[in-house]
Amino acid sequence: MSCCDTTGLLSITDAIERMKTIPSNNKSLLSIEIDSAFGHVLAEDVISSVQVPPQDNSAMDGYAVNNLGCNDDHVYTIVGNVLAGQVYQDTLGPGECVRIMTGASIPCGTQAVVMQEYAIAQQQQVTFNKKLTPEAHIRRAGEDITNNQIILTAGTVLGAAQLGLLSATGHNTVNVAPPLTVGIFATGDELLTPKEQPKTGHIYESNRIVCTSKLRALGCRVIDFGIVADTKAALIQTFDNAAQQCDIVITSGGVSVGDADFVKEVLVENGQIDFWKIAIKPGKPFAFGQYRNKVFFGLPGNPVASFVTFDVLVAPIIKHMQGQKNTSLITLTANCNSDIHKRGGRADYQRGYVWHDNGQLNVKSAGAQGSHILSSLSQANAYIVLNEHQETIIAGDSVSVILFDSIYPK
Repeated sequence: MSCCDTTGLLSITDAIERMKTIPSNNKSLLSIEIDSAFGHVLAEDVISSVQVPPQDNSAMDGYAVNNLGCNDDHVYTIVGNVLAGQVYQDTLGPGECVRIMTGASIPCGTQAVVMQEYAIAQQQQVTFNKKLTPEAHIRRAGEDITNNQIILTAGTVLGAAQLGLLSATGHNTVNVAPPLTVGIFATGDELLTPKEQPKTGHIYESNRIVCTSKLRALGCRVIDFGIVADTKAALIQTFDNAAQQCDIVITSGGVSVGDADFVKEVLVENGQIDFWKIAIKPGKPFAFGQYRNKVFFGLPGNPVASFVTFDVLVAPIIKHMQGQKNTSLITLTANCNSDIHKRGGRADYQRGYVWHDNGQLNVKSAGAQGSHILSSLSQANAYIVLNEHQETIIAGDSVSVILFDSIYPK
């Protein structure tokens, strides 16, 4: 099969749908404290046992007043002072007010809170140079969250806002999906680690550290099995070790046409291959299957192809396995500032650089687009997504983009 032949290639949509038949990991629970829950996925709904705010309180520094029967120029009597955390025990009568701070409980009888900027106070009396509005600046108990309300649903990724909500409702612990354990290794006798000296005919391997970084950003535990020799015995031993310890096994290299068939042979003998080639560029030689009932992803050896297929094909499925509700990549529209040439037949995820200019989202090519070129990838912050039917893009055309930062939680 030539590099341009698309016969028998599975579409990205079909590949993802087939991979999503894997059951999610949300049937088991792990209870953890919220200060270590960032990035975890909720395994069940969270219900509030309190209301927020817990009582009526002031939204401003100023005066809580009872203006029943009072005209606009009424002189009010200041009968007390209420700080946050304090409770005024008496009921305000008509024409009475208390000095009140933001967050302090509203006294009974309060009709409105007047901001201190509109107050003219003299000793124990005060007038206001603004017409009073009923209910102004009063936060009513439970107006944000009511008792027994579902505040977060299963499948939610816990970020800063969600953790703040849990803390505000008195939750110290939360039940999450246990982290997935992922084993990763690279195959290839030509590969070196960065600790080794350069050798003729060899290259430094970079895919494992890239994938490990992405996996950790997804909240996975990672076991790195290193670089494995291109022999069947070495592959079987490493696959077996990974399958015993991990939920998912990821390999880099050994899945392209012309590569040694040992990875494919080992999978056929000890598991199954669901599909082997995808209509995506870069990354056509992407494999998916099972090894001893553990999920298997086979990434291409070319660094950019490995990078792209992980983001587009692996990350959404890991999110699905974690029980996340939203697993699709977020696509935006941008004005393309570069001419882009592409052949039809495969979806192309070109590397681009996105920026804002006068409210317009713009994108340009990040440089050379070869599947082995990491330098332009390091200058990119987004994918320019061209579907299988698109070909040449002219500068000024609108294109779809996926921001790198939108794929992984912060």
